[in-house]
Amino acid sequence: MRRKDWENYVLDSPSSVPIPEEATKLVRKWIKAYWEESIWAIKGLEGKTGLREVVWSSENPLPDLKIQKIATLLRRWIQIRDLCKKAFDTLA
Repeated sequence: MRRKDWENYVLDSPSSVPIPEEATKLVRKWIKAYWEESIWAIKGLEGKTGLREVVWSSENPLPDLKIQKIATLLRRWIQIRDLCKKAFDTLA
């Protein structure tokens, strides 16, 4: 999609190009890129720490501050992965 067509679409101006389908394809590509990045980040964080997708709570805190920080990053990447999956399913 050309930049001018995107600007026209965003600003709700008429355009000669059928943008909605192209915009959807573009958003799908962005979501896929974020999803792939989240998968790599999750694998990397799990590999460095041995942590897996589990839920940590205040009743069962992790002992090491560094591991706690990595666990927080891991949870965030898992959230990003799950959001991407939901968004992709919505667009599909």
